[in-house]
Amino acid sequence: MELSAEQRQVVEHGNGPLRVRGRAGTGKTTALVARYLRLAEQVAPSRILFVCRSREAVAAVRDAVLPELAGGFDALPIATFAGVAFDALARGSEWPRRVSPSEQRALVRDLLAAEDPAQWPTLSHLLRRPAFVDEVLDGLTWWRTAALPSADGLDPAWVELAAFAERYAAALEALDAVDGPGLLARAERAVIETPPAYQHVLVDDGETSTAASGRLLFALAAEAMSLCVAANPDATIGSRRGEGPQVFEDLEPEITLTEPFRRPSQRALVRCNHPSIEPEVIAA
Repeated sequence: MELSAEQRQVVEHGNGPLRVRGRAGTGKTTALVARYLRLAEQVAPSRILFVCRSREAVAAVRDAVLPELAGGFDALPIATFAGVAFDALARGSEWPRRVSPSEQRALVRDLLAAEDPAQWPTLSHLLRRPAFVDEVLDGLTWWRTAALPSADGLDPAWVELAAFAERYAAALEALDAVDGPGLLARAERAVIETPPAYQHVLVDDGETSTAASGRLLFALAAEAMSLCVAANPDATIGSRRGEGPQVFEDLEPEITLTEPFRRPSQRALVRCNHPSIEPEVIAA
């Protein structure tokens, strides 16, 4: 596929950080793959980290680059943030068990069932309601992902959640297990202690990054020659999980891809007749 002039700028970018902005279909992934292959001509593929948003995206990138890579290589670090985290911990002989969503929900449910209402002076009237478990889960994910230094200045409900987050973290530690944010935080500490030998780092779909994955990313790229992050900030829909373009916006300079390569999809009207359904999630 012939690259546009904007995509060639991404491919030919030298050292240092770069953010690549573009709407869906403007060829961000294509540009990153082309940049990856260009870098693979200069350094070993094991020295290039390519981070994707999902396992499906990882498979697609691997399928795109493998036929073009010449010779052998001892590693091909193309992974999700979770995969990168597990790899970083494995290098230090750490093999944490990540709790499944159902295990996490059961743990929060059991902890809340044993809580003293006095520990929730603002929210105690909700403590025994089944729906409160899911509300607390959402709050925990955001709190542990953002990892704010303290609850100072927050409203009483968040102060109570922050205190519960400490009890939840202790329960996870007793199980010798981690959740998603805990995995990233633990990997960040491992990377700082033993920096990996990545010379170049590429990240696709940067709008799905969180504060926790961002801290891990900057630790991974601390000694790298270049860091290139592509994102469509307007497509962020996971704010309740702490996702957002903050990591992407912290980088400069910027290259914006404007030429669309995908055909427009046929328009469809979706009616949401229940208040629990988020229209933007369906649209995405």
